[in-house]
Amino acid sequence: MRPIRMRSLAAVLAISGLAGPADVGPASLPAMLERSDGVIAGRIADRSVREIDAGDGAPLYLTTLAIIGTDLARTRGDAAPGDAIRVDVSFAGGFLDETRGGFVASAPPRDHTRVGRDVVAFYRHEDDLVGGVSGNALVGAGSGLFTAFRSRRGAVIVQGRGRGTAIPRNIALNDLKERAIELETNDDRPR
Repeated sequence: MRPIRMRSLAAVLAISGLAGPADVGPASLPAMLERSDGVIAGRIADRSVREIDAGDGAPLYLTTLAIIGTDLARTRGDAAPGDAIRVDVSFAGGFLDETRGGFVASAPPRDHTRVGRDVVAFYRHEDDLVGGVSGNALVGAGSGLFTAFRSRRGAVIVQGRGRGTAIPRNIALNDLKERAIELETNDDRPR
């Protein structure tokens, strides 16, 4: 049996619609900022899973996190820097109960998406997340969500996830915000 070459597999997945644009996987902080419409640092206030009719008889599942926090690098609409905002961020997969749902390997771990968890999420608006549903997609699937914790001294620390990720090692949220603003300020793309 001949092994399937990675290029061939990627082409088959792209043609079949099982994989979107090359948006899953490692990315540097500048690359993640470029691919995102915003970055929210906050707490997950709600988590819901919806079953969506794909039209072919097989249901699709979409998990949405309601995150309340502040935009890390940009301001949204009428919000002033530092104002609390709510951003709903979605990703493919999730379970309604023990028997209805769908696992997606690129989705963030369930513990990273629990209500009450402090996170940093990179997101962008998509007109068609799945089944005609529009909303904010978690950029890079699981690679666009980072957990955070409060240190003994009270600083919020964003947990890094190793080389090749937007946040490779633990960093104070304030330092991450400064770095993101610096990168955004030096970015010539229109917003």
